[in-house]
Amino acid sequence: ALLRWIPPGNRNLPESAAEAPDEAPGGATTVLPEMPGIDTADGIARMTGNVGAYLRLLSKFADNQENTVAEIRKAVERGDTETATRLAHTLKGVAGNISAASLQQVGHALEAVLKEGKTEKLEDLMTSAAQELERVIATIRTVRQQPSPAASGTSSFADVLPGLHKLRDLLTQYDSEAEDLLSDILGQVSDPAVLASLKVVQGQLTRDDFDGAVVTLDSLMGKLA
Repeated sequence: ALLRWIPPGNRNLPESAAEAPDEAPGGATTVLPEMPGIDTADGIARMTGNVGAYLRLLSKFADNQENTVAEIRKAVERGDTETATRLAHTLKGVAGNISAASLQQVGHALEAVLKEGKTEKLEDLMTSAAQELERVIATIRTVRQQPSPAASGTSSFADVLPGLHKLRDLLTQYDSEAEDLLSDILGQVSDPAVLASLKVVQGQLTRDDFDGAVVTLDSLMGKLA
């Protein structure tokens, strides 16, 4: 539809967009290392250059898709082809979202075989999918475990308390901006106990568990108030 009204051709980016650096959560400029199985350049382009948002997407993928092939296998074993096909379709889609082309391709093949009932190819494809998924998740977790830029350590709990209240409001509204705000807060706090609790909140957000994140945040704020 856009192509009907907008003539194709090169466009000049606004100066601010052309010169804006890639940033990770907390405002730190980040260059991603090579990630086997994932085309990070394409993935970042899908997120319009937002490295922090792309890293969060990768983290969600690793947490939410780790057991997908095992779940497909269990569904096949109990004769639930509909569930197995749906899981393969989801795996294909989210692999494409993070630019994991090989995993996307094997997910597509697995979905097609399940739809067509070609059981003679099924086992080999599930094995291939499991291996490729393991490779992608391993490389994501390697990057995720790398030390993040050190927190400034200049902000006390009282300094970040207004931000935590705003974070809570965003969580109760199921607003995805909570992830960006939490990343900023994590860059300001150096207290190990507070950081640990906020990391739990971050993990819950990765799983889209907004209600659980509110409970964890309330507990933290109650202890430190």
